[in-house]
Amino acid sequence: MANYFRNKKGLIILSLAAFTLVLYWLNAAYFSGKAEIYSMDGVREYRGQDIPDLNELSPEDYPGEMESIIRAIDRWYALKDRKQVNAAELKEEFIPRAENIYTLEGFFEVALELFSRLNNAHAQMLVPTYSLPVRAELIEGKPVITALEEDLLPEELAGEIVPGTVIEKIEDLPAAEWLETRTPYFSSSNANWNRHGAVKELFIRYVFEEETRSYQFRETGGNTMEMELTLDLPAQEARRALELPLVEQRNYDETGYIAVNSLMDEVVEEFDAALIELKEKDSLILDLRRCEGGDSRLADEIFRRFIQKEKGVWTGVEGGDRVAEPYVELNYQGKLSILIGPYTFSAAEGLVFDLYDADRGLLLGAPTRGCSGGGPRNFITDGGFMFRFPTRGVDYSSSGLEMEGEGLAPHVDVEQTMENYLEGVDTVLHYALERFEE
Repeated sequence: MANYFRNKKGLIILSLAAFTLVLYWLNAAYFSGKAEIYSMDGVREYRGQDIPDLNELSPEDYPGEMESIIRAIDRWYALKDRKQVNAAELKEEFIPRAENIYTLEGFFEVALELFSRLNNAHAQMLVPTYSLPVRAELIEGKPVITALEEDLLPEELAGEIVPGTVIEKIEDLPAAEWLETRTPYFSSSNANWNRHGAVKELFIRYVFEEETRSYQFRETGGNTMEMELTLDLPAQEARRALELPLVEQRNYDETGYIAVNSLMDEVVEEFDAALIELKEKDSLILDLRRCEGGDSRLADEIFRRFIQKEKGVWTGVEGGDRVAEPYVELNYQGKLSILIGPYTFSAAEGLVFDLYDADRGLLLGAPTRGCSGGGPRNFITDGGFMFRFPTRGVDYSSSGLEMEGEGLAPHVDVEQTMENYLEGVDTVLHYALERFEE
């Protein structure tokens, strides 16, 4: 495989990914009371500096780079003891492996395995990836295609698969078995996200993997077909093609619906515009099932639209006393249901915990991902490898609940059924609407 970092497009993608990580640093800096300087020999906190050219590294450099990463984990990973991470054991296993790595691609593969051992969804190694603009999710335990962008699909796939297509085999393995092989390549805080996170990997290829992957699909009509697909679209481009609007709104008679799909950019302004249209409704559904986080300050602002007096909000310090004041200019006082699920993550989880502690609505759906943040910071080695992990520790809800681990369970468990999906019915949303009609 040609070296990824000799490809200018690859360098651009890596730079874009690095830029997005800065947003997490901003969020961590806002909520962390620590004044510690995160810098040592071989690694430092990344704050938008120039990125060294990884292509200048030689295999002789890889053990030192690996050691620098492990020393950073040992010194600054705030969940090290909680997750039973032993730096000495990591060095004993991963430095000898690094001594036998001869390519950047090989280093990335081993580094991903290292970070999966940290058992935290915010602990990640930045690795170049390719993909296809296809989204799959678990429905009744099976990986099902739920979204795609045909204009960017290869000719052999466009028109052949549609939402509702089940993925039965990958690389000649039953889907369930193949999904288990992906767990060393992504970070997770609990076993539930292991299942759902692996499904996100179905159409992702890391730079160290083969460009093609074989699939067996079962169409909605029951027929099966086999395809070998080339995963060659930069992952950033594939994600953008499937990106949802920041905010979506709908009108269901006496019930309004607002989905917040990301806590970034102008989400508060867009949320307010939707709420203005729906604020006179007797009931409102807030859908956070697709929200994988962003800026917690924006989550605080949305929370303020739902409280009528001062309320405590989550904090990065046990026994902390952060509070939020009602936003009197625009405030919703009606009945509220909040839809949640395994993709509800990071800052979105903080918002869910705040709504839960404020007793502001009924939680419907499935447990959240189980990782609110813990003060994630971004780091870079002298050689140019980038990674991040929590440096503050466990976050706590205002009532003292720990926000790292299993996620927040809904008041009522409701999951999408395949029958409903094929009929175009959102099972969870339908249930929420029916409850309001009772």
